[in-house]
Formats: sequence, C-alpha cells, structure tokens
Amino acid sequence: MIHKLLILGNPVTITTEAGSGSIDFALPREVCPSCEFGKCFNDCDGSQGADENNKETEEYVLARRSYNASLDVIESLMLAHACAGIKVDDPKYVEGIEATFLASVELLATVSEANKLLREDALREDALRENALRENAKGSDQQFVLKDRVRTLSLLSGLEVFQRRENGKNVFDFYAPEKIAVKSCFTYPKAKLFAEGVWFGRTSQQ
Repeated sequence: MIHKLLILGNPVTITTEAGSGSIDFALPREVCPSCEFGKCFNDCDGSQGADENNKETEEYVLARRSYNASLDVIESLMLAHACAGIKVDDPKYVEGIEATFLASVELLATVSEANKLLREDALREDALRENALRENAKGSDQQFVLKDRVRTLSLLSGLEVFQRRENGKNVFDFYAPEKIAVKSCFTYPKAKLFAEGVWFGRTSQQ
C-alpha cells in the first residue's frame, strides 16, 4: 500500500507491504554548508570546498544534528504506524506529525539566528582588529616621516629642531644653543624654507 502525505508542504511517500515498508520521499534535512553532509561536525577535510567563513558554531552543529535526528525519529514512527495498519494519511494524524515537525523547525531557527548573530559579531571583531592594525601602522609611518623631517631641518639649519602639535597642526620649533628660541614654523614647507635660508646664510659667510 502507498500512503502519500504532505507534511507542511513537504511530500512524503510511505510504501508498506506484508508488515514492512519504506519511506521514498523523506523530510528535508539540514546539512553542513561546506560539504553538504548532515552529520558533519566542522570536520570537513577541505576537498568538498570547506570554507572558514562557512564554519558553524558548535551550538548550531549540535542543533542541526539534533534536528536531523528528530526527523529520523518522526519518519521511523510514521513508518512503524503505517506498517501496523494505522491510517497515517488521516488529517488528524498528519496534524500531529506537523506539530512535532514544527517544534524541531522552530528550535533550529532559533539556534540558526543565534549562529548568524555570533558570526556577524566575529566578522565585526575581525574588521575592527584589522582597522586597528592599519591605524597603528599608519601612525608609525607618520611618526617616522616626522622624525625624518626634524632630522633634515636640523641638518640644514644647524639648529636644534623640535616638532609639536598645536591646533591640529605640526609645528617645528628652531632653537639656537642655550635653548634660545629662534623660529616657529606651522608647516613643514615653511620650516624647510627657513632651514634652507639659514643654510644659505651659513654657507655664504663661509
């Protein structure tokens, strides 16, 4: 005998004969996003296209496997009932199976949403970490450039040069021996022009 059921839009066909039977169209299982194997526990070997971005949380893998196991139980129960002569295509019976199926679906959906949020949090943390590394590298490069400029200005002018920040701008202060303030320039081009002028004056006197 063939029993054709529709469980929440999913066609299921149960065939029974002489006390035994089989399910020809089963309820849909959840599979690993990398290898498409239902029982995988983040242990793909990579040959199936496993991807770090597809990696599931342990909680979600457990929920997926529990969900698939619950469908195994539902289908085994339906098959056993059909073989025992119970009218499994009766609307009331189907309604009970659908309620059980929905409970499993809702549990998986809850864990799936949590898994999505955890993955998004992990991606955000990675992005923030990368931005911080880039900013640190950028800051280090800027410090190197400033030190190089101070050294250049000092060599040109023969004076001590210090760099500081004022109103968001780089200021270059020139000092003669005994810490006598000589000049403050609020941009590097102006500071370099002043240093070159001092250098030209020194070399002309020589």
